[in-house]
Amino acid sequence: MRTVKYDGTGDYGTEAGRNRSTEGKAMAVKRHVNTHVNTVVIAVLLTVFLLLTACAGKMKNKTADTPREAAQQTMEAIKGLDLKTFNECTDNYEGACLNMIGFPVEKEYKVFSELLQTHFFKGRHYRENHRFAEKVVEELTWKVGEIEEDGDKARIRMTFANKDMSEAMGRYALGIVEDMIEDTEIGAASLIRNVGDMINYRDDDLIRCIDETENTWTEEIDVTAYREGGAWKIHLSDELINAFMGNINSDEYPEEIEDRLTELEEAYEEKAARWAEEMFW
Repeated sequence: MRTVKYDGTGDYGTEAGRNRSTEGKAMAVKRHVNTHVNTVVIAVLLTVFLLLTACAGKMKNKTADTPREAAQQTMEAIKGLDLKTFNECTDNYEGACLNMIGFPVEKEYKVFSELLQTHFFKGRHYRENHRFAEKVVEELTWKVGEIEEDGDKARIRMTFANKDMSEAMGRYALGIVEDMIEDTEIGAASLIRNVGDMINYRDDDLIRCIDETENTWTEEIDVTAYREGGAWKIHLSDELINAFMGNINSDEYPEEIEDRLTELEEAYEEKAARWAEEMFW
């Protein structure tokens, strides 16, 4: 004879009682499984949280404890266009432009200002500026040399090498002026368009000029570092900016480009004079 265990329902030994007994066991198993699953899930979530916390700690920008670290971090940020880190390592931020009612509408930076503005949509203008910035730092190299500390300030001897951007900009200006000379149109509209090309970079032409530049600009300068809030930072002087950007702010182009530009400018002046005669005589 089979013994049926009492399941607390009052109808033990019956089919209904056995069903309820089976359901009770199933529920108990489910509760056990759910408890186990929940424990595992909580453990996994806790592990993920700890990992993310650890990763966040690692990703957090490390402040520079020495002038050498500040210089290295700054240059690595420039090379990778990590502008957030770059700003934290330097005095790049200068302030904000205010509108007529005193509301800040634009932030001012010493370098990479266009890329650092708030962009809700990174359109063509942003992409072109980013592409240009990438080209400017593409072949940048540097060396941190002798360092002299004096309290909260330090002088760092640094050597920079990059493509000669003064040559690239000279090539670009030369191309614009040559196009102006070759332009068969004469008149105010043509003049305005040509001047507009000089002011607003024609990006593909500018990138091509950088790519075609083979000469290297090398410069050794003194860079100033300062300690602020316990961390060392780099002062962005005009000399430093020009050095790591390959002499891009030079007032002069290479001699052969200067000579060619002088010739073309004379030719364009003659063209403008002829246009004036046709207009007013």
